Amino acid sequence: MSTEPGAAHNPHFVDDLDLAVVARWDSLSDVAVDKKARDITRRLSEANAQLPADTCGAVHIGFDSLSGDRLEPRRFEKIVETARQFDRGNSNLRVVYCHYFAPDPSPEEVWAIDETIQWISVAPGDRPLEAGAVLLPGQNQRIGVHWEKPDA
Repeated sequence: MSTEPGAAHNPHFVDDLDLAVVARWDSLSDVAVDKKARDITRRLSEANAQLPADTCGAVHIGFDSLSGDRLEPRRFEKIVETARQFDRGNSNLRVVYCHYFAPDPSPEEVWAIDETIQWISVAPGDRPLEAGAVLLPGQNQRIGVHWEKPDA
């Protein structure tokens, strides 16, 4: 393998490789999946504490969505459950937006993100006016979750 900086034609790819060995172990038991499927409780509580009581508020929480098809649906379930049971205290929190960022690069692109948006109404009957993307408004955004690809 070439170790000189800039030795490869394209710095994103290796010029030459003699041997590559990759080993990965990943526990997918129900207990492991449940523990790895992180929730939004802490971030939601921190954001809610910053909201004034006399103004309607929304919270946006964004996170990498890299954990795979078994973990992400479980995390989705936890997020929905947390948001629906969340005690907003004295704040006037109305809607929670969750922005899932899943890398979606191709050989032609070095930076491509699939941003999906999930919103949860914390106040009964409230709906957002429009779910907007955080990274690139109007581009590569869709309501839902990244593991459910849109129909082609």
